[in-house]
Amino acid sequence: MNSSSNGNRFGIQKLEAHDVGNVDEHPLAIVNGVSMMDSQEMIELDVARLHSGQLNGPQEENALRQILVNWVKRNGVGYKQGMHEICLVLYLENDKDVDECYKRFDNVMKWLYPLFYRDSGVNEWIKNDFSPMLRKMSPRRLYEIIVVKFQISHAVWCIRWCRLLFIRELSGPDQYLPIWYELFDIENKGKFIACVTIVMLMCIVPQLTEAQDESECLYLLLNYPKLCVPIEKVVGWAKIMYDYRAVNTIDSQHADSDADANASPLEEEILQGSNGEWYKKYKDYDVNRLRMEMRLKRRAKWRLSK
Repeated sequence: MNSSSNGNRFGIQKLEAHDVGNVDEHPLAIVNGVSMMDSQEMIELDVARLHSGQLNGPQEENALRQILVNWVKRNGVGYKQGMHEICLVLYLENDKDVDECYKRFDNVMKWLYPLFYRDSGVNEWIKNDFSPMLRKMSPRRLYEIIVVKFQISHAVWCIRWCRLLFIRELSGPDQYLPIWYELFDIENKGKFIACVTIVMLMCIVPQLTEAQDESECLYLLLNYPKLCVPIEKVVGWAKIMYDYRAVNTIDSQHADSDADANASPLEEEILQGSNGEWYKKYKDYDVNRLRMEMRLKRRAKWRLSK
């Protein structure tokens, strides 16, 4: 990506150039209660574990380390695992320009750190953004699977999805960068990330329905299947959900077991667009009937394989 032409994608204004070389401090220094030695050790380990093909030699590895170390020192916060992957994406997207990468990483962390890297950030996001949106906008069967039936602890899987902005769940920059570009221009970033998360969950409703217990469901969430639709559709659906006026006014469609089970137009569009044949066959099934049929199919498949 050419930094001069695409800088606005990262939601930053032109910043005054500054040197991001070494910040001279004793390695045992405590910056706002943060041990620099601990942060530097974690940064060293994390950068060393990055895929060797992404960085060309020790010089580029050192550049990435220094960006992270300097950011920690200047902001007085502890380094957290995952920051190195965000930093690497920005480093590569800015043609390995250290100054540009630092500025953009700093800008992203201004909102990403309090949302997902602060100790209570993920739980607050789940409570304030994700859970209300899941209750109001997701299909009944999705809500019943991951909230009612299995009572999945959202923090276990959300912390990776959200801290890394879907890097691990999607197949490379061609898939996650379109989400990033949209996100950087959106005002309520926590809400938009919740919308993307719910759309991605809706795309794997068939697989979630087949899960037999909480462990299988959680395994699926931590090993997201290959995306079954173009990423442009995911972004488009998430934007519609984000802008949906009724999201702040309608009552929860899941609060009452006798609530209207009819799918919303957006729900139908997502489920048909991502799993058309499955939705056509099973759209009128309730969750228990659907899970029973999936269990029988699974059992029959297992017997045939013996």
